[in-house]
Amino acid sequence: MKPLLTRKEAAKLLGCSPRTIDLWRVRNALPFLKVGHFVRYDPEELEYWVKEHSHHKKGT
Repeated sequence: MKPLLTRKEAAKLLGCSPRTIDLWRVRNALPFLKVGHFVRYDPEELEYWVKEHSHHKKGT
């Protein structure tokens, strides 16, 4: 199991701002874990989430 990520680390992994991570989290659009009062992100779940939410243009 890979170490859990902070908000800043998740933002860096996904190539977005920490604020975007916050928005996706409060909209329940991004998988996250609560560890005590800390919010953490599983990098494997984030990678899966990206694959599931990516739109690939088919070749012509």
